[in-house]
Amino acid sequence: MICEQFEICGYIYEFLCNNKKIHEYLLGLLGNHRCTDVKNVDFSFVLQTDSYIDVKNITNGNCIWETKKVRVTTEDMRAFYAWIDINKIREMESLYYHLFSPVIKKTLCYKGLFYLHGACLEINNKGIIFLGERNAGKSTLSILELLEGNRFLTDDCIFLDDFMKAKSIYRPIHIDPNMGEMLKISDRISVDDKYLSKEKEVNYYPQKFHKEQLIQQLKVDAIVFLHLSKDKESNLVSMKPEQVAKEIYLYSEDSHHEKLVEILKSVSVYSMTWGEKELNNPECLHELLANVA
Repeated sequence: MICEQFEICGYIYEFLCNNKKIHEYLLGLLGNHRCTDVKNVDFSFVLQTDSYIDVKNITNGNCIWETKKVRVTTEDMRAFYAWIDINKIREMESLYYHLFSPVIKKTLCYKGLFYLHGACLEINNKGIIFLGERNAGKSTLSILELLEGNRFLTDDCIFLDDFMKAKSIYRPIHIDPNMGEMLKISDRISVDDKYLSKEKEVNYYPQKFHKEQLIQQLKVDAIVFLHLSKDKESNLVSMKPEQVAKEIYLYSEDSHHEKLVEILKSVSVYSMTWGEKELNNPECLHELLANVA
């Protein structure tokens, strides 16, 4: 068994792995969080890939996560057993979406953090969370702001505490190659470096190009619900608490929504519609965001 420890959002995760390929994926996905010294463990995972195991007969705890590729069980939310179908995990990002992302969400929410699917950046010294449905432009906006010199936490996975401090797991930004060409960063992406084999989007690595702008946590000052539109006029409007309570359910998997909504009352919340004018001219985007940042 190969043993690795990683510090993620202030907690120590230990992974014991019996497969070289999975170990390489593990380091590729979480290498930035690797511990150099042995520390006390908060969560321990045994990653098992032996193909002869009948996963339905595993009895060491309750199943907390299961797909066609993985099954995760635990008895106490501290020690976990993960069976991985090695024949179906053919790429690093597949392991991220089928195992690491869901179990890290569950463990950190168990510790009291709130999970939000969105982007988080520091713009003009203000921490801003951008929430939006798929294709709302979270990743594109993140890259635009990185190129402008602003600091970046994540474009996908946010963990928020009671004091409005946001943390995340480092991962590449996913971007459509056509958008990469439009933003003039085609030389920084590769059409062969797809984040999932069946998707069009490819990986853009902030760590490689914007290392000095990456941060581990950020105090949040505002929330922006993002809408990308070709037809509607660009605008930015404040949202009332009852509107926030209704919208936030779409972007959070946490069960304690009432507490989350109460915490969000401490910051300003906006709804922002943007389009091609802002995509083509970052100055227009900054003008639109002026009241937020």
